[in-house]
Amino acid sequence: MLAFDSNVLRTRTTLSTVAIAAVFVLLGAAACTDEGEADTSTSTGSGGDPVSTGGAGAGSSDGGSGGAGGGQGGAGGEGGEGGSAPLACLDASVTEGYFTISTDALCVVEVFTANDLALSGYGTAPTWGRHGGPLTFTATATGVTIQRWSESEAGVLAPTDENVAVADVPADAYWGPIAVEVDTSSEQDCPAATAVAMSWTGQDFFNEGEIVSVADATATSVTATGVFGMAASGERLFYTGLSEAGGPTNGMLALYAADAHSACTGGFAAGGSIDAWGLAGGPVALDADGNLFAVLTDYTTSTQEIRAFDATEVEPGDPAVMGTEIATMDGYGDALAAVAPTATEPGIVATQPNLGKAGTHGEIVGIEYTVDAGVFTPGATSTLLDVTDADENVVLFTDDQGRLWVGLSRDEETNPVATFFVLARPPR
Repeated sequence: MLAFDSNVLRTRTTLSTVAIAAVFVLLGAAACTDEGEADTSTSTGSGGDPVSTGGAGAGSSDGGSGGAGGGQGGAGGEGGEGGSAPLACLDASVTEGYFTISTDALCVVEVFTANDLALSGYGTAPTWGRHGGPLTFTATATGVTIQRWSESEAGVLAPTDENVAVADVPADAYWGPIAVEVDTSSEQDCPAATAVAMSWTGQDFFNEGEIVSVADATATSVTATGVFGMAASGERLFYTGLSEAGGPTNGMLALYAADAHSACTGGFAAGGSIDAWGLAGGPVALDADGNLFAVLTDYTTSTQEIRAFDATEVEPGDPAVMGTEIATMDGYGDALAAVAPTATEPGIVATQPNLGKAGTHGEIVGIEYTVDAGVFTPGATSTLLDVTDADENVVLFTDDQGRLWVGLSRDEETNPVATFFVLARPPR
């Protein structure tokens, strides 16, 4: 059994996923476990149909360190990759001091900064919002503040805040770090609309927890325990957790689906278990084609397994399906994003493994994949980005054009500034 390292808690002020994960480890729960110095990052996908994605969650702990992270999700929009003229690649020096790109498959095409946005482990993990920019949220004494980031001046992002009351959340609840947007029009005759979905977990993590969705400034909640990784495609929310939306709260770790069919309000109904493997929760992501990727980890072997699911296999009403193993890697983590394949180039699953008892953040790894008639074939695994500073947390997500956003922040304790590098396929 893994031991909980209380020193980790004393080094963090944002303890939401840390405490939850540590308890999961202590009790041997099939849930997200301590990561030590885990990161909070995510992933998103987008494409021809509105696709919102999120990677989140915390990886398992190896050796006995504490901590857990959350990933990110987001929302896509109209048009997929290639829907507009590609931007020219910027000079490689633009990433100096942050990372170097170790592949010719991607290059930086845009750079944005966001003041007062820290991207440290266990904290805020942006996703892509349907307003056309990063989406974040913070918990308040009475609910949540949703922040939609847009370009306020050239290369600078600023938030528009929405304060929403959320009822019946215990004072000692732990909010997850990510929010994703979903379609609430559902199968009913609802007007087209979106809702922002978040999650919290109580001290009794097997029985206390909810997915909270905010639509038209009103919060609707449904029971769901141990929720970590989240992503959304259309009206369907995907997440790793311990129970279906609405219960029962049976402590069964799995990749789940939930559907926004609740009287047009943005609430969720259970969509069933998709697949189950591993011992601890991890991140979730979608590519621009709607293909689903999820990570669950095994803290007894200190490994994480990434599985892929074809878009046609995870639609509402589909039965449970076993995913295709894309890779099994050392460590754990919560940064996950997927860049869809093209007619001539493989797709790329990007992730940042955390390694060792300290949960040290590693380089950004890319796993190539192709899809033919719903059959996934994994390709080479190699370093995608070589991060300049050792043990630096990186967030990953994709936008509505299927481009990869890489976020890092500096001066988090005094004057945090997040920098986002937007990576796309170079013009060929």
